[in-house]
Amino acid sequence: MKKRLLLLCCLMTVALAVCALFAVGCGPTEEEVPEITETVRYSEKTNPYAELTWQEYKDIDDWGKKQKEAPIYYQFEGSYSEAYQGNYSRTFLYMNCYEDGSLHATFGNENYYGFWTNVDRRGRTNVVLHIVRYNDREYNGGVYESVCEAMTHEYYEYSSTIIWDSFGTRTVLISGGHYSPVKSLTVSGGQTKAMVGDDFSTDGLKVTVTREDGKSTDIDEQSFPQNDCRVKFSGYDSTTEGNHEITVTYINTDVTATYNCEVFGLGGISVDASEAKTTYYIGDTLDTKGLAIKADRNDGEKVSLAAKRCKFEGFDTSKAAESLAVKIKFADFETTYNIKVVEPTFKGNANYAGGSGEIALTLVGDKDCEVAFDGKTAKLNYTTRTVGEQIVYNLSRPADDTTITDAEWKGLHKQYICDKAALTLSMAMVYTIPDYPQSDREENEPMPGIGGNTEQRVIFLDSETKEATISYKYWYAAHTDTFICKYTLEGDILTFTDLVKVVQVGGNGSQYGNLHKTWRLTDDFIAYKYTPEAE
Repeated sequence: MKKRLLLLCCLMTVALAVCALFAVGCGPTEEEVPEITETVRYSEKTNPYAELTWQEYKDIDDWGKKQKEAPIYYQFEGSYSEAYQGNYSRTFLYMNCYEDGSLHATFGNENYYGFWTNVDRRGRTNVVLHIVRYNDREYNGGVYESVCEAMTHEYYEYSSTIIWDSFGTRTVLISGGHYSPVKSLTVSGGQTKAMVGDDFSTDGLKVTVTREDGKSTDIDEQSFPQNDCRVKFSGYDSTTEGNHEITVTYINTDVTATYNCEVFGLGGISVDASEAKTTYYIGDTLDTKGLAIKADRNDGEKVSLAAKRCKFEGFDTSKAAESLAVKIKFADFETTYNIKVVEPTFKGNANYAGGSGEIALTLVGDKDCEVAFDGKTAKLNYTTRTVGEQIVYNLSRPADDTTITDAEWKGLHKQYICDKAALTLSMAMVYTIPDYPQSDREENEPMPGIGGNTEQRVIFLDSETKEATISYKYWYAAHTDTFICKYTLEGDILTFTDLVKVVQVGGNGSQYGNLHKTWRLTDDFIAYKYTPEAE
């Protein structure tokens, strides 16, 4: 029985092999490949641009003229947003694959050059973008080919990627297909009323682009503010009242559409400050939140006016004032509201000559203060620095001061964090690590050996716990390196002795072992790297 099964398996194996050979032999040969419908076809052997070196591409054509006049076969587009430090503006890439076999793309103010192919070795359609030059250098280290993938989309036929390495390697997604000229533009939504002085607005505006092959796509308000958007606007004049016809033009074409915007004059402005901040402390900055500024448009409508469009005059918190008029100006009109400026007094416990106890710090000007402690009042100067979300007040003594003795000044704590909401103060020991010229920067970094450089370099000392917090931020990163260390303080020399905790590490390779441990502290609250053997 086993022999019969074995024989049967052998016969089936032979049969399958014969069928496989038959299937291969009966498959389509190269001569039987269906005819390609492309009217323009290039392979790497037939494209006249394929033999050029990357250095030759930039100057072989007048690319600006070619963009407007030369026949295009494929067209691609894409965009990229770095979203760096809250900037979400987009940069747009537009690529033309010309019928003569060349390609050129603009990406903002940058340029790509190369050639394209759409025929593989078997004569099949396989669209490949051969990008050879990027600005004034070879593209992507000599890796040129960007293969296009077919996609199912009502507007696009292919997708691919482009490498952008202006500030490090980025990938830009692009989509495109066979070129068809723009036939018409249709405008919907958008601004129909404005007043003199208003900037041109594309809020709510949509432009529908329809090509001769019947395909269409929408361009919306997110793209319009960009300098390299595919449509341009003309005809708006904010200095002249009346009806303005706005013309929308598709770039490098004569295809346009129009819509109307009525510009009205202005009858006056008014302000409601009931929800705004009207009581300020010495040294405060202007806060416009809550100010409801209205403009009386000549068509009878009252429209909101953003504070950033107005000019403010008369705001001054350098000294106390029971009532101070703040003037708001826009165009030829103005209105006012009143504020009050008071002298804040912060209270808490602090050290002074002979002991410690309650201390009161009163700001009487933008540089002058009074400090009451141990039954006496000293008239001193102060400066501020912002550390994180806190304001640190540093006291200094005027050269001609007679309100405090040398011994009292020496024993008085000179740095405080003041809470304006609670009107309290606490002693602070906050030292800034200074900036250095670029040539000396790495040597003076808190964490030497890491490229990129840091900023906001600060050392906090807690005299009760004997813990120091050193914190610094890499300029290119969202994270901050923060270490909490035990310390000793001998005279003006600060030494980190042990690591307590790593709060956060945002820079590559940051570790306590590499942190500089010894610092010299100054009376003006600066921390300098200190090396004993260098003294």
